[in-house]
Amino acid sequence: MQANAGIGKTTLCLMLAKGWAKERVLMQFNCVLLLPLRDPVVSSARDLCTLLKLFYLDESDQLCKTVTDYLRDTDGEGVLIVADGWD
Repeated sequence: MQANAGIGKTTLCLMLAKGWAKERVLMQFNCVLLLPLRDPVVSSARDLCTLLKLFYLDESDQLCKTVTDYLRDTDGEGVLIVADGWD
């Protein structure tokens, strides 16, 4: 989605991700990943494992394996990636 600054794009992205986590919206997806691309930590990641390790340090190796295996096994079916701040 492209729109003027301040119209609520980031708020919508957050609402969608939180609504999915609380099983209120987007239930057709098995996984929703919110990527806040304006965050320098996120924008510096070059692959999914690096990104996951930045946010989930304690569980990074197992989480990375679980998520990447799931994406590979399903060809990404059932996964929604919400990229907020894609300029």
